[in-house]
Amino acid sequence: MRAIVTVGIGLFALRAGADEDLLARAAAANEAKRYGEAHDLAIRAATAPRPEHLDAKAAAAWDAHATNAWRLAGSASCFQKERSGALQASAHLKKDDVQFIRFACDKNGVTITDEDVEVWASPAASEIAAAQGAYAATKYAEAKRLALQATAEDPKLSAGWRLLGSASCWTRDKVNAQKACDHLQPVDQETVRSLCARTLGVQLKSPRVLR
Repeated sequence: MRAIVTVGIGLFALRAGADEDLLARAAAANEAKRYGEAHDLAIRAATAPRPEHLDAKAAAAWDAHATNAWRLAGSASCFQKERSGALQASAHLKKDDVQFIRFACDKNGVTITDEDVEVWASPAASEIAAAQGAYAATKYAEAKRLALQATAEDPKLSAGWRLLGSASCWTRDKVNAQKACDHLQPVDQETVRSLCARTLGVQLKSPRVLR
C-alpha cells in the first residue's frame, strides 16, 4: 500500500509540474492577448487526468489548479466572444467563479445567465437546443416532442418545462401545458397560463406554488 501511495504521489508531482507549465503558458498567452492560445492551453490543463491515490492536501491542490485553469479558459473565451467556451468553463465552476466568468463576458458584450449555465451542464442540453430551434421556427409539435424528451432526461431543468408549456399551448395540448405549469416557478407559470388563455383560449388551473 505504501508503494502505491508513493507511486501516486510521484505521478502527481510529475503531472502537476507539467500542468502548471501549461497553466503558466496559458496565463502568459492571455496577458499577451493571444486568447485562442490561452484558451486551448487552459483547457489542456483543466482536463488533464486526475491522479489516483492522492492525499487530502494533494487532492485540494489538484482541484484548485483545475479551477484556475477553467477560470482562465472561460475568461479567454469571453475575450474572443465565444459564448459556448465560456459556458463550458462555467459548467465546471462554483458560483463565485461563474460570476467572474459572467463579469468578463459582460465586459465583452457577451451575456450569460444562470439558466444558460444550468442548461449547458444538463444532460438534456442537446434536446433543449433543438426544442428552442423548433419553437423559434414555429414548429410547435416538434418543439413539444423535444421538450418532453428534455423533461424526461432532466426533470429539474426549468427551461425544459417552460418550453413544454409554451409549445403545448400552441398545439392545444392542455394536459401537457398544465403538467409543465405545475413544474414551474410562479413567474413562468403565469407566462404559460397567459399564453394559453390569450392566444388559444385554453384555460389552465391556478398554478401551485413550488417549494
